[in-house]
Amino acid sequence: MTITVKRRDITLVEQVEHGISLIDTKTDIHRWWDASFDGPLSTGEDVSLSRTGDTSTEALANLEAAIAEQGWEIR
Repeated sequence: MTITVKRRDITLVEQVEHGISLIDTKTDIHRWWDASFDGPLSTGEDVSLSRTGDTSTEALANLEAAIAEQGWEIR
């Protein structure tokens, strides 16, 4: 039996963190992307899995790889 996840249960969110350096009074901005799967597997079990990346493409690829490592398929 193939266990599947629904693509519509995958979300991508851009994260932005602002910081101020007290040494040189510059504003530092750090950006990254979170890709996450929160929902039921085809078996009915609810799971949560997430990965990050510097770009949305990288975050999604990291999540897809993690899903594949579990032996699940995305549909």
